Amino acid sequence: MELGLPDESLAEKLLDLALLHGAEAAEVLQSESQSQPVFFEANRLKQLETSSAIGTALRLWVNGRPGLVVAYGNVEPGPIVEKAIALSALNDPEPIDITAGTTQRYPDMGQAVAVEQLIEWGQRVIDQIRSTYPEVLCEVEMECDVETTRIINTRGLDCSYSDTTLSGFASAEWIRGDDFLSVSDGQTRRNRLDIDSLTDQILQRLAWAERSALVASGRLPVIFTAKAADMLWGTLQSALSGKRVLERSSPWSDGLGQQMISSAITLCQDPDAGPFSCPFDDEGTPTQRLVFIDQGVLTLFYCDRAVGRRLGGGSTGNGFRPGLGSYPTPSLYNMLIEPGQPSLLT
Repeated sequence: MELGLPDESLAEKLLDLALLHGAEAAEVLQSESQSQPVFFEANRLKQLETSSAIGTALRLWVNGRPGLVVAYGNVEPGPIVEKAIALSALNDPEPIDITAGTTQRYPDMGQAVAVEQLIEWGQRVIDQIRSTYPEVLCEVEMECDVETTRIINTRGLDCSYSDTTLSGFASAEWIRGDDFLSVSDGQTRRNRLDIDSLTDQILQRLAWAERSALVASGRLPVIFTAKAADMLWGTLQSALSGKRVLERSSPWSDGLGQQMISSAITLCQDPDAGPFSCPFDDEGTPTQRLVFIDQGVLTLFYCDRAVGRRLGGGSTGNGFRPGLGSYPTPSLYNMLIEPGQPSLLT
């Protein structure tokens, strides 16, 4: 699958029209995605799909007042600019803060695979699971997704990249008399999925459930696997947000340089690691590797341009939009927890 934004000149037309109609500054964020999911249900191939989405978001400032409009598909620039200007009149003035830069096309990341390969991977997952547990019912989803992102503004910034990711999700349902068990796992990678690893995770969970055990009442230790512990990190993400620091809603607002949690925890983000890497945020600020908690010591809060300006430290490259129709807000990506030494088996 090869993608290109549909109207290569739409972004430039929007910027030119915005300035022509009196905007002091303007920014366009474009995103195009195409996905090919493959679905298996009850151990059989059920459905093939191809879906695509094209979105364009214009943000401009008139008399310092911001206006944001998003449109999908191939659109005419005139109505978008007119609507953004009309909406700006409803907002309060704010400092105009957009990223200055030059034109840069970042290297494409990842390689697409054919739908036939997705089908083969899905069937292999089911065959491997049922060769050990023939009575289980499996559901599998395999997907190849290609996304192209471009941001351009009136201060000379024009950067873009394409990202191709592969994802696989598998679940198995096991019914034994009155007992019902459902286990699942998944992975997202670039270039190639590790089907054997995905299958092994399902088989491990089924093996753990082969024998039912009685549990005595009382206080018992609980071990969180990596998958379960992932649900806990959201609390830390909220506490590390520069926006929450400004709102005084972070319990760590005054904790920089202090030991806030266990020294066993080091938390960072790495823009080059894994399938969720990205070269710049949704404001065009380059991303970077940052350490927020170093052996339990709070070292940094993450910020977008607006929050970073108010805190005095500038953007950390964490200005992302929850959706095209939203303004940038501080958000973590590629959050990593440094691994410890002990094994779950010890």
